[in-house]
Order: sequence, then structure tokens, then C-alpha cells
Amino acid sequence: MHTQANLKWRERGSVLLLGMVAVVVMLLLGAAAIRSTLLQERMAGGFAEQYQAFQAAEIALRAGETRVNAGAAHGLSCFYTPGNAPDPDDVAVWKGASSCAIDGNYYRADDYGAAAPRFFIEQQEDAPDVSIEAGAMKRKEIYKVTAQGTGGVKSADGDPVIRVVLQSSITH
Repeated sequence: MHTQANLKWRERGSVLLLGMVAVVVMLLLGAAAIRSTLLQERMAGGFAEQYQAFQAAEIALRAGETRVNAGAAHGLSCFYTPGNAPDPDDVAVWKGASSCAIDGNYYRADDYGAAAPRFFIEQQEDAPDVSIEAGAMKRKEIYKVTAQGTGGVKSADGDPVIRVVLQSSITH
């Protein structure tokens, strides 16, 4: 036989159980929201690193093009004759004399990543110009400028985690 007091105690127990289930569901929803927010924050950080590396590579590319336009490419240690340029995918190229670091006139060191933006210039085969000066066909020199920029994060061995390599061809 059930008494009135016995039924009230059972009702209180079911409310407690229902309340606990609601709290657990809310905790799970909160944990999922935190996980999603942390993932989005990491993705935004990755995009910022990629953007920083791209901008650094763009600055180095423009610095190399400026050297070509000024006629100062041939005297650089990072100037190569046709077919002799290093492989831009080789990380060692960007650490030593195979490439030129841009100077502080183009960037501030703390703004552009784990390593200074660098470039190298390769002379390509000359191409005939369609214009004729003084009765002779003029030849244009073609150069390929390759540049690298990095993000600000370094790996355990000290190399940049994110690298962007850009190339452009320019005539002079």
C-alpha cells in the first residue's frame, strides 16, 4: 500500500533526476560550444600566419623587381644565369647566400615572420623586342624573381612553419 507521503517522495526524486539530466545536457552543449570556438580561433590564427607570410613574400618580390629595374641585379650574390637558379622548394636556399635578404627599407623585422623575407633573381633567355631602334632589332632581358616570406611561428628545429614562395617574370 502506498501512502500519500511515499508518493510525494517519489515525485521529488523524479524532479531531481530530471534536473540532473538537464544540467548534464547543458554541460555537454557548453563543452561543444567551447570546442567549436577554440577550433575557429586556431583557424583564424592559421589564416593570419598565411597572410603574414604572403605579405612578406610580396615585399621580397617587389624588392627583387626593384633591383632588376634599377639594373643592379647582376652584381648580387643571389643572381643566377639561365638554368642555374636553386630550387625554391629547398629550405636551405632561403637560409644562406643563395638568396638575398631584403633590407630594413622595405620592412620592419618584427612585422614579417620568423625569418626575413628573401629573394633571388634568375636571368632567362633574352627575347626579341618588336620595336626596332636605329635600324637594329633590340633585345629585352627577361628575369624571373623568386621570393619567400614566412609566418611568425617557428617549428622545434627553428624553421618557419608557414612559407609562401612567389615568382614573377620581368623584362628590362
